[in-house]
Amino acid sequence: MLVDYITRDGDMEQLLTEFTKVRKERVKIVVDASMQLVEWEIHPETPGANPGMLMGQAMGALTAPAF
Repeated sequence: MLVDYITRDGDMEQLLTEFTKVRKERVKIVVDASMQLVEWEIHPETPGANPGMLMGQAMGALTAPAF
């Protein structure tokens, strides 16, 4: 969370840069998983499609500590 970065000692610009990097990585996880789920919804016959597993992996990544 942003508060975890702005309450730390250090250069604020560097802290905000670190926060932005972490945030973008997490947003990418959500976007990539969402796009895959859309593909599987459009093409339910896709071999190996496993929405539950994908959602679980995404949630696991998002609940892990950010730093």
